Amino acid sequence: MAERRAKNVLRSWMLLLNRATASASFCCHQRPAGVGLNIVAANHVIHLSRWWNPAIEDQCNDRAYRIGQTKPVTIHIPLATHPDFPDQSFDEQLDRLIESKRQLSRHMLAPPTGERDIESLFKGTVKEKQ
Repeated sequence: MAERRAKNVLRSWMLLLNRATASASFCCHQRPAGVGLNIVAANHVIHLSRWWNPAIEDQCNDRAYRIGQTKPVTIHIPLATHPDFPDQSFDEQLDRLIESKRQLSRHMLAPPTGERDIESLFKGTVKEKQ
């Protein structure tokens, strides 16, 4: 019951924001934003609390890039840093971890781009009959 009510509230906000002609703000955690909420009227996505899984974060970003988007979308990721300890803050380390996970998934899931790529994939996994 509470989950249905929460989804109805999100849908109401979504409809309101998608029809907005003036600037409007909508603050949502990444998890609810990943349940099918499309906000094409948004052109700024701000990640105040980072998620450990880059796919969740990417899905949240994609909600603003849906069909019907007419404005350029900007993604903001504020990081807390300390001038005496460069590259050592939790936010900076988490940002590097998320980016390395994102790169790993892109490289592992990327389709082959040429014949040599296909040959090298099969050579390591399929043994030819002799």
